[in-house]
Amino acid sequence: MKRFMGGLFKGWGEGDAFQGRVLRLLRQLFPERSFKRGADAETILSGDVQFGLQNLRAAVKLGDGTDEELVHLIKLHFEPMLQIKEEKGRLVWDEVSCRLRPQFCPEEFKTQAPLAHAQVCPGLIIAVVVDSDKSYRYLIEEEMARWGKGWDEVFCTALENLNQACQGKTEMHYVPGPDRIIALQTHDGFDAARILIPEFRGFVGSKLGSPFLFGIPNRDFLICWSHDNSQNFLTLTTEKIRRDHAEQPYPLSPEVFQGSKDGFQVWAPRSI
Repeated sequence: MKRFMGGLFKGWGEGDAFQGRVLRLLRQLFPERSFKRGADAETILSGDVQFGLQNLRAAVKLGDGTDEELVHLIKLHFEPMLQIKEEKGRLVWDEVSCRLRPQFCPEEFKTQAPLAHAQVCPGLIIAVVVDSDKSYRYLIEEEMARWGKGWDEVFCTALENLNQACQGKTEMHYVPGPDRIIALQTHDGFDAARILIPEFRGFVGSKLGSPFLFGIPNRDFLICWSHDNSQNFLTLTTEKIRRDHAEQPYPLSPEVFQGSKDGFQVWAPRSI
């Protein structure tokens, strides 16, 4: 692969320096598009679409720093949202419905595009994505309106698609006790989203007891555990969830949730 600008993108830096290097590489990768700095060092604009850089920076810090990897990460980060404009108005429901999947994402993503979504808690929403072999992009409200579909129908379709896609393809790590856990990290982009599936929550409840507790610190990690687990386990796990949320790419929530087959919500432990 061509080495962009003689290895300029080794040692990415922070703030304005990082933003500037991303801009220069974007203009090489997508010369037909216009990119400019956003209102602060954490954003880049392409037309009316705003991109946050936090996830990209976290992914870069975990990588090996080669030009090839940086190119891959930037394309992975920007291409799905750029596809919104390209596909908007072209897709019809009968063609796209089988490609829909539910996905958690930070609430701030609503500033990048008018996403079709449902609120989970402050800072976290459920969206729907149009999946493809190499990436996915978020569904926007305008597309639902054009199809004459409401959120409930679109979300239920996406949920059933994910349920079907995951059957027989989800490897879980189960620890039977004394501190019972189920952990999931397949890196298929939908690890955390699996907790949205009622049948999956029912299975977890059958192993851990219902209701159970869980965390989704980032898109590619789900951990569930029993209410009967020790206080020490709860303390260590809560700390790990908060740390992963702060440090890992694609962060979702630092909260602990309580779930059952019937649903889930942020967990509010009873004070002693």
